[in-house]
Amino acid sequence: MDLKSFVADSFLMLDGGMGTMLMQAGMPAGSLPELMNLSHPEVVTAVHKKYVDAGTDMVITCTFGANEKKMAGCGHEIEEVITAAVANARASGAKFVALDIGPIGQLLMPSGTLSFEEAYDIFARQIRCGVSCGVDAIYLETMSDLLEVKAAVLAAKDLCRLPVFATLTYESSGRTFLGVSPECAARTLQGLGVSAIGINCSLGPKEILPIARRLAAVTSIPMIIKPNAGLPDMSSGTAVYDITPADFAAYAKEYLALGFSIFGGCCGTNPDYIRSVRSALEGQTVPQPEAKRICALCSGTRYVELSDETVFGARVSPSDNEDLADALAEEDVETIVDLAMEQADEGAEIIYVNLGMPDVAEAVLLPTAVREMQGVIDLPLQLDSRDPAALEAALRCYNGTPLVSLSTDSDSLTVLLPIAARYGAMVTAAPADGADSLAETEKLVSAAAACGMPPERILMENIPENQKSAVLSLGVQLYPSC
Repeated sequence: MDLKSFVADSFLMLDGGMGTMLMQAGMPAGSLPELMNLSHPEVVTAVHKKYVDAGTDMVITCTFGANEKKMAGCGHEIEEVITAAVANARASGAKFVALDIGPIGQLLMPSGTLSFEEAYDIFARQIRCGVSCGVDAIYLETMSDLLEVKAAVLAAKDLCRLPVFATLTYESSGRTFLGVSPECAARTLQGLGVSAIGINCSLGPKEILPIARRLAAVTSIPMIIKPNAGLPDMSSGTAVYDITPADFAAYAKEYLALGFSIFGGCCGTNPDYIRSVRSALEGQTVPQPEAKRICALCSGTRYVELSDETVFGARVSPSDNEDLADALAEEDVETIVDLAMEQADEGAEIIYVNLGMPDVAEAVLLPTAVREMQGVIDLPLQLDSRDPAALEAALRCYNGTPLVSLSTDSDSLTVLLPIAARYGAMVTAAPADGADSLAETEKLVSAAAACGMPPERILMENIPENQKSAVLSLGVQLYPSC
């Protein structure tokens, strides 16, 4: 059966901890689990098979750290490791095999030194090999940086049509260690087109539950839960987890009530945990994702629901700030960023950015400004550009879900809208002067659908009162104060 159809109709049971099982099988502490695919393939396959026998539908390859940064100097090519890992997983007899991809191990700019394009290339190499080996899905897990996840998702979308699953790992604060909230993750990754989103690692099912509630409140696609076996006790020098398989499985129905339909385990779990969860789900109805009409933007760490009270800062635009023209002519990014910071300090919640001006290298200036702004303020941005190269470069490096200003003219719909759709943005547009608002909205909705953008990601501006009801019936939303 096709994986997407399976997920739509059935619970998808994932596996448990691979490291836990390999350590029990004799893997030396401190060694690379990924190399076991080459040195002891029978051991890796045996672990996968134990999970399959316990009720796992989709095993996840032993490739969590199989990237060129983490495995530098190991003596083996990444492709060699991934090819062996997929073969080992497939030999278990599982219904489905997913290519496991974990964090690269180096922080992306501005938190670290790794560029977005370097991250994209690293993920593309892994995914290209996994696809050639015939995996059924791309599985991104234990992520903490939303921009890093974005690089991986884009690489997957560019290279294949396989389902992409993504799980982030949260601390007890409800954020990842880089500050990503479940709301920001859901808003961004759904826009990028992942097939399922969820939470794994760090915490046990009890501690994850309040974070899962927040994720469920803003998610309209299948959800994944893959907790640890409780919290580790390190007093003996090794991690001993505090939840039994029965206690672990007791939380399954609580997650089921929230709409989760993809279950598994992470650190400390073994086949007994998977078997217990499978038993707990027996006879239960598979929840179907509920569409949620949410009008919100986010940066990598700040989530803002738009309303009539939302404060927009509009001074990063030559039409609203004459002093900015000189800075643009001189490609003075520092002044542009200072303007954004000033408005953030004054209480702005969204920063409007328009750097379009004759003789300005906008394709260089706009993405540079976006990167620099996101390095010093955590506010979402509204981007306005008629230059497709500038818009794409800015959206590619943007961390989160921005708002993109469009018009309803043919150039905007055929050139700019597909770019906004690819990068998961929301868009806003106003009917042309004198044009019929309903007809213009229908045109935009149709063009968006062709790009895979749902109508709820469209905000319409300047809609006459007598046409608002008809316009809203198309599934779009109204720009604040419209």
